Amino acid sequence: MSESSGGVTAELLTCELPGCTNVMEYSGVGRKPKYCGQTVDGVPHTRLTAHKVANGQLTLPAPGSRGGTDGETANTRPVSLARMTMEALRDEVATTIGDHEQRMSGLLARFGDALASATDPDAAHAEVTAAHREARAQVDAAEAARDRAVTAARTAVAETEAERDRSRADLVRVTEELEDTQSLLAERDTELEQARQEFYAARGEGERLQMELTGAKAEIEHLERRLGEEQQERAELSRRTDVAEQRADRMDRANQT
Repeated sequence: MSESSGGVTAELLTCELPGCTNVMEYSGVGRKPKYCGQTVDGVPHTRLTAHKVANGQLTLPAPGSRGGTDGETANTRPVSLARMTMEALRDEVATTIGDHEQRMSGLLARFGDALASATDPDAAHAEVTAAHREARAQVDAAEAARDRAVTAARTAVAETEAERDRSRADLVRVTEELEDTQSLLAERDTELEQARQEFYAARGEGERLQMELTGAKAEIEHLERRLGEEQQERAELSRRTDVAEQRADRMDRANQT
């Protein structure tokens, strides 16, 4: 049987003395209690009482079998009750001391074993030797790691220097190629400028020839017009000559008749 209070689960244990209905809460820490520790019918429910009951030294009264209440018993038999309480407490103290002595004996035995192991020179020497061996192994491992790190660092430095040399060589090569390219571009610029000048000169000459051709065409057109006019004049002159000859012939025929 268990109950939960404040998030902590407590187990309810029943007192193991016969006829006792008292319960105890056990939170799971330490040894489980067997007896409630309360005084019932003038008898304390403790381990000592359970021991006496088991050995026949004490008989528990039946529940409610006393002739009166606790107050009446305390008033009629105070000395007897006090003696019973003292005897119960004495026996309980003795039992507790015995338990403590037993526990102390176990602790002392364990302490003696630990002390013997701690002061054993052979064991101490073996432990120191093992510690030295472990430390030596750690030192060797650290030195090996250091050597590996140094080797890796040297390799990295060598690779870096080689890469730097390759980069420098590449830079020199690229610089030379750039200079060659710049020289070639300068030559191409000079050739382009010369070609531009020749183009401008050729264009000027073409324009001059075009002007001369235009003038020649105009001259030819003028000559063609003059020739046409002369041909017209010659045709007119020939026509007039023909007319004059025809008139003269008619006049001659007229005179002959």
